[in-house]
Amino acid sequence: MNHAFIMTCRMSFLGVIQAQAQARPLFDTVFGIDPTQAKQDLRAMVSSVNGEDANRRWSYAVSSQMDRLDIVQQAILDPLVDTAALRRLQPVSEVINAFVDRLLAQFAELPWVAPRIAVGCVARWSMADIAAANAALLRQFPGLPVRASDQDIVFRRNQPAVLALGGNEMRCNRIATWQTARSIVVAVGT
Repeated sequence: MNHAFIMTCRMSFLGVIQAQAQARPLFDTVFGIDPTQAKQDLRAMVSSVNGEDANRRWSYAVSSQMDRLDIVQQAILDPLVDTAALRRLQPVSEVINAFVDRLLAQFAELPWVAPRIAVGCVARWSMADIAAANAALLRQFPGLPVRASDQDIVFRRNQPAVLALGGNEMRCNRIATWQTARSIVVAVGT
């Protein structure tokens, strides 16, 4: 899958107590599918549960560490093969809102006593070259001072919002980052 489109949504609860963050019950509650893999390392105090949809386009995971819980859903599409699925894919803002809504529907099951909660979505799209990546960035944000030959561009914006959660208000930084970069794979062997 050389031209894959990958979208990863994640909600992380940081500073939670291990006993509050059991991976398997949360996986069952949030995603409601049979897992394909479950691992637990008692010495490292890490457990993870993974699964995927029937079409193998979405993967789901819940991982629990000593003081952290991550709930992840990821779409992996090949635009050359999954053209219909790619056309049905919602804008990133709608995907992350649906992901958060899915989690908020399980409000009582999640460890909201965490001192820090992070929600994020990362979308990756392979482009033919750096000039094509820069052109795509300029289509999204026409006023940016970007030339076709520029490399390793990072553009970040914060749109703070106040969220209502369980009768309380929480200030949330909504940070969006766009980046164009060339990937180089280096293999070292003897």
